[in-house]
Amino acid sequence: MQSSHRPQSEVVKAVPKSQTLVDELVSPTLPLGLEGCRKIGVRVPKDLVSSKDIHELHEYVRSKDVSKSKIDKLVSLIAWDIKTTSPAVLLMAIDEKTGDSLFHTAMRAQRIDFLRQLRNSFPPNSSFALGSKLILRHANHQGQTLLHAAAETGNLDMVISAYRLFAEDTALPGETPYPGYTPIEELTDLPDDGIPHLMFLLSEDLQGQTAADVARAAGFEEIALWITSLIEQLDPLGQRNDAAKRAEWDIFVTKHNQYRYREKHI
Repeated sequence: MQSSHRPQSEVVKAVPKSQTLVDELVSPTLPLGLEGCRKIGVRVPKDLVSSKDIHELHEYVRSKDVSKSKIDKLVSLIAWDIKTTSPAVLLMAIDEKTGDSLFHTAMRAQRIDFLRQLRNSFPPNSSFALGSKLILRHANHQGQTLLHAAAETGNLDMVISAYRLFAEDTALPGETPYPGYTPIEELTDLPDDGIPHLMFLLSEDLQGQTAADVARAAGFEEIALWITSLIEQLDPLGQRNDAAKRAEWDIFVTKHNQYRYREKHI
């Protein structure tokens, strides 16, 4: 498996001539602050999402009440109130206690309808690509990715959803976007040689457990096998067991997740 890297993304912002020119590599983390919003190109809000609103959003998603089905509407209302966009709200609305994003919380609640709404909050164009990639690879305070959260549920559809979301597939389980659609997990020819996808599957939490480990420890062997079979499909030569190769992939993914932020004079 090679590790040739595509050109980094770039955000360019015009600034008054009196300000100092900025040119830097950026790797933002969540929750996104006002400066982070500016640097990934989303509309900078007049204020951060309040702790109260963050709590209420996560509680809404956790609710077992099936009549609660419009998380996207609540996100839109908060965005309107602080004069920003829904993607910006999602990037700020990280659970303060757990570090979970709303995607994590929807995954734990096994609400695939909420996952669809949250995914659709990021329009399918390049101006929102940085934000969507950022939230879908986000790890919580325990180092758990969406895939770890999905593995804990024992629900294969949630695990498939986590992988498809990360891999920017066009459909979640139950959706068929076009005739002849092939889900991402059945493909072997992936961008960047599939390294980001493989490293997502191999991501370890702070306990050193992969999502497959988490599933197996909880007795969900079917889930563990699905994840490990996909890993073997992407890495049939077992290069993941080579420490030097893993170190090379770690560097690759770090660079893959960076982008160049520049300010230019107007």
